[in-house]
Amino acid sequence: MPKFSIIIPVYNVKDYLPECLDSVVQQTFQDYEVLVVDDGSTDGSAKVIDQYAKKYDRILAFHKKNGGLSDARNYGLKKAKGEYIVFVDSDDFVSKELLFQCDEVIHRENPDILYFDFYEYFHSSHFRVLSGVKQICATEKERYMISPPAAWNKVYKKSLFLDHDIWFPKGLWYEDLATTPRLLVHAQKISYLAEPLYYYRQREGSIMNTVNVKMFQMYDVLELLRKSIFGYDDVLCILALLNLTFLNRTLSMSKERDIYQKQLQAILYMQTYYPHWKKNKFLKQEHFLTRWHIRILFSKHLIKIYNWVRR
Repeated sequence: MPKFSIIIPVYNVKDYLPECLDSVVQQTFQDYEVLVVDDGSTDGSAKVIDQYAKKYDRILAFHKKNGGLSDARNYGLKKAKGEYIVFVDSDDFVSKELLFQCDEVIHRENPDILYFDFYEYFHSSHFRVLSGVKQICATEKERYMISPPAAWNKVYKKSLFLDHDIWFPKGLWYEDLATTPRLLVHAQKISYLAEPLYYYRQREGSIMNTVNVKMFQMYDVLELLRKSIFGYDDVLCILALLNLTFLNRTLSMSKERDIYQKQLQAILYMQTYYPHWKKNKFLKQEHFLTRWHIRILFSKHLIKIYNWVRR
């Protein structure tokens, strides 16, 4: 049984896939498998996957009908044999020291989840290091729950998913936000490695930069968290506030006539479930620009001016 299983969901990323696969087969740590899940690609990605699987024994190729990112990750989880799971998005790539450095921490601390830092990557001469853990005054678990929820800058014990029947929600955007906080609730030990080991590629047209009707699935995700996590009301409040702020900021770029009414939905949500959000203990620790955006985007009057300026 390998120690690590690297799961790579693939959908129409032929141009980026070789760089991703090269980075995972060049690991200095050797006890691992790579599960590449082709989620019904139509651009030739499947051929690239099969070529790598033929060349490298540790790469296992799987081809399935398109079901979305969550479905592909869940498929890989069910096939994985490793004790620990690493997710890599197929348009990103990783440091060759990723598994080696993570293994050292795991050997020393035996965490259920291990966080690490990452690069936000634009092109070879333009990238910046971002911390995987938010530095705020909070309990350890609260701090991790409020940190970036991305699946790919973490290592997980596979048993954390299986023992608690936690899976990525099929068909929903923001699947990481829907999953990571729920896993953290059950994690007994969480560790942090302050090393950037992952290259997160920013490209036009990505989900995070797109105005789309599926953005409103954010409310489904927030409700999933609200109904499955108990005893962390302050955390759920700030997660809702920050993510709905992102939603309203993105909507402000749209030229649709009813955008204002859609933005009011976020204000109503906070008034309904977190009426005292202005007193949230974590909000006070946010950067002043974040607090400024929140003040505007949760004001029925100021948000109209903000939309006009953004356009």
